[in-house]
Amino acid sequence: MKKVGDNKEKCRSLFNFSELIKLLKNKMNSISNVTLLVSLIVFTIASCGSRLNIKYLLTLVVFIILTLFIYVSGIIINKEDRYKRNISIYMLMYFVMFVCLTMFIGRRTISIMNKEHLEYYINSINLTPFKTVKLFVKSNLSNSIIAYNVLGNIVALMPLSLLLVFRNDKYRKTINQLLFLGVTVLIIEVLQLISSVGSFDIDDFILNIGGGVLFILLMNVLNLTDKIKGLFYTDFDLNEAVKYGLWIVLFVCIMIINITVLIAWCMNISTFLGLM
Repeated sequence: MKKVGDNKEKCRSLFNFSELIKLLKNKMNSISNVTLLVSLIVFTIASCGSRLNIKYLLTLVVFIILTLFIYVSGIIINKEDRYKRNISIYMLMYFVMFVCLTMFIGRRTISIMNKEHLEYYINSINLTPFKTVKLFVKSNLSNSIIAYNVLGNIVALMPLSLLLVFRNDKYRKTINQLLFLGVTVLIIEVLQLISSVGSFDIDDFILNIGGGVLFILLMNVLNLTDKIKGLFYTDFDLNEAVKYGLWIVLFVCIMIINITVLIAWCMNISTFLGLM
């Protein structure tokens, strides 16, 4: 009798798990999209003009988890159109992360079209190629700071450059890469001007766009582009239990991050208002 009872309990557990899988499969698109949208809004608002002092590393970790979440959602559905759609989502997420890193993270406040900053922005415009790079190299700054500013600008758009090729083969052509990356950097510069953050430097254009284009050219020469692309269009023959298990774990992690960030942000706002 005990064995019969155990078997019934196992059957009931398997039934409940299969029902959960079926429910998730039907609602996968909606749940994933809403989770991503809410997460991006929460993190962007929390980092924008916030006094939470969010670190660069935390930003990278959050966006890596969100990327893995969308990636796992894709391998669950396991259809080419979904994989292609996910590439577009990765590009959007990377752009949002890039905006957060360049405009919000590490900055206490931002203001819209601040007159004083507008004057500073105009006066500090640099149109001389490699002028800023030379100043960094000749300065007494530590090697880590120089590497962060110079190499950081070079690698900044490399992932976006690669995603462009994954999305459409036309971006294997240098001219198409130049146009897309150029518009992307220009949008960032305009956003920085509007939000009174940073200054215009032609070296940013050269390093950002040049780094992205040279990276994809190197990937094509080494025949690595298609090999890496294949990783974004396969489910690795994982069984459904593993796929949904990964999805649930990532979903829980994202919920914990969102709740933690929201609580910290609300407490920070309450403290700030109490000091006014």
